[in-house]
Amino acid sequence: MMSTRRFQPRWWAWLMLLVGVLLALRLGWWQWSKAGHKAAQRAQLTLMQQSPALDAAAMLKQPPQPWQPVQLQGSWQPQGAVWLDNRVQNGVAGYELWMPLKLSGESRWLLVNRGWVSRVGKAQVSLAELARTDRVHGEVVWLGPLPMELSKDVQQGMLWQNLNPQRYQEHYRQAVLPWLVRQTGAVEAGLAHDWPEVDDGRLRNVSYAGQWLLIAVLMVVLFVVVNLKKQEA
Repeated sequence: MMSTRRFQPRWWAWLMLLVGVLLALRLGWWQWSKAGHKAAQRAQLTLMQQSPALDAAAMLKQPPQPWQPVQLQGSWQPQGAVWLDNRVQNGVAGYELWMPLKLSGESRWLLVNRGWVSRVGKAQVSLAELARTDRVHGEVVWLGPLPMELSKDVQQGMLWQNLNPQRYQEHYRQAVLPWLVRQTGAVEAGLAHDWPEVDDGRLRNVSYAGQWLLIAVLMVVLFVVVNLKKQEA
């Protein structure tokens, strides 16, 4: 006896396949669009980082944009410095040193990330040496959402867990500017400035888009396999 296979799915099976494939393709396109949007934002960020550096007068006249280069001059206030604990770079735990800079003609301090140092190297960093210079090259950064703090013991003297501008102003009784700067350039007094690249998550969105496309293909394949019925002739 010979056997053949017959492909005659029910109407509701076709409907379920259509809905499932369209939904998967729609979700895939949504992830792909998000990746494209993030790519455009990344291009704008690169252009911003390559723009001319602002001086203090221009920065105070008009709020700067994130990642905009700055070249500032002022007087460092080492008495307001804080160390942020448990900052990891290249798998090594260390600290970030934040030191306020007083700009000419401005009563508020500007908080500047002077750089990163490992736990071992922290003892070699001299705040007095860092305060001798009156210039800083860097880029504007925004703090972003503050992490959840489960413990009230978040600061011990100059050692802090996170930088909270509101808490900083209350602690030092000193107003600060609403944006931050992180220093760039070569190593200074043991502090490194090789900051990690910003992860915009674009590749993750591309991966999700590919997964949804694969799901759509698998649904079609399974639909064909399940609905091929063996018939004996």
